[in-house]
Amino acid sequence: MTRRSALLMSSSLALAPLAKPVPAAPAGRLKQSAARWCFAKIAMDDLCRQVAELGLSGLDLVGEADWPTCRKYGLVPVIVSGAGSIPVAWNRKENHDKLEKDMRDNIAKAAAAKAPNVIT
Repeated sequence: MTRRSALLMSSSLALAPLAKPVPAAPAGRLKQSAARWCFAKIAMDDLCRQVAELGLSGLDLVGEADWPTCRKYGLVPVIVSGAGSIPVAWNRKENHDKLEKDMRDNIAKAAAAKAPNVIT
């Protein structure tokens, strides 16, 4: 039993008359991915194979060296690194010139690899 069906079945709830069934989302509408770092102990080939078997569309935060492995299994490197890290970030002006150059370089690499998102 779902919460929605419980709500519809219960005549004692005040909101029950307001609940309407919602049709299921069409197949393929959602594109899901997983973050690489959550599965860092799994070999990239094994992870990509399993992710593809589960029906996910890609992996997040995959390093540039692993982009070809993602593609081999029909996956997209969904979000890739742009520039900076927590200790070396945009909050310090002395980092800006290097981070801007790194960001531009990584955006170009991501675009060439058809990785749709770059994070920083």
